[in-house]
Amino acid sequence: MEIAKEIKLITNVEVYQALKDWKGDKTLSGSGEFPWTKSAVMRYLEMTPACHLSDEKIQNFLRELESFETRHGVHLTPNEKMQMINIVPVQAVDIHTMNWFLL
Repeated sequence: MEIAKEIKLITNVEVYQALKDWKGDKTLSGSGEFPWTKSAVMRYLEMTPACHLSDEKIQNFLRELESFETRHGVHLTPNEKMQMINIVPVQAVDIHTMNWFLL
């Protein structure tokens, strides 16, 4: 078994888009579980902001976030930024909750 030397995190938006665009082997490993798993993940992601965000919206958000960090002398980690994209906080309490989970 080979273990990846570098692990990349991806957002829910990227997972949603990859599954939506999937054209490969329907059974994946022959177990028959992939269609069920894909369907369950897609149903979950369709209840989240992931299905409503575009690359353009995410890029605009990240630019605004960078501007916010500069203005306020704040530094958010890549994980915090990813959580903000995944959760799309609408109130300050959402951000506080996210930071608590990241500790």
